[in-house]
Amino acid sequence: MTVSVAVYQPRYYPRLHYLARAEMVDKFVLYDDVEFSRQSPQHRARIDFGGRTWLTVPVKHTGNDTIIHNAEIDMDQRWRSTHTNTLMAKYGGNAAAEFEPFYDALDDTAQLVDLTIPILHDLFDRFEVDTEIVQSSTLSYDRTDDPSENLARLVSDLGGDEYLSGGRGYENYLDEEPFEARKIGVHVQDWTPAWTEGNVCALDVLFEAENPSEYIK
Repeated sequence: MTVSVAVYQPRYYPRLHYLARAEMVDKFVLYDDVEFSRQSPQHRARIDFGGRTWLTVPVKHTGNDTIIHNAEIDMDQRWRSTHTNTLMAKYGGNAAAEFEPFYDALDDTAQLVDLTIPILHDLFDRFEVDTEIVQSSTLSYDRTDDPSENLARLVSDLGGDEYLSGGRGYENYLDEEPFEARKIGVHVQDWTPAWTEGNVCALDVLFEAENPSEYIK
């Protein structure tokens, strides 16, 4: 029996393709034991409202090699009300009320994954993603600094024999040799959004569609 695996860094209110990739595999890994990037959607979400608006979770500057699951939210900044107010203005009061508990649960020592991963699990449930979700930092696979080798080891550790990559990652850095050595097939996500406005923030579909799950199939 084939076991397919996809690996993706946790994101803050991701776009539809993120949930679609999780839906397409047997096991989806939240890749939180790699380096945090300030220029990525790991802590930023694009909400199209009144012009393009980025909601950014402020992360403390603690060094150049901060690992995602060690990234600390700067709770001294007043950002939570900005985010909930934007959600309310864009999607209505119910939206803000539904996600406010995730913000209220954060304390002064909160890490980024204390926010992003619970939100992702909530979105997986709402979009009816019936996939095993795994957090890479909880696994005991043999880590290495080589990106492709590390992914191949991770997939192998989970018993996977197929790896589903994103198109950009495949083109920019993925080396298939470590996968071939383990007889793991590599595939690229082939998915076109059915939502009229394209690959939008998942919240757009969640609060506007009668059946959000059909838009990640």
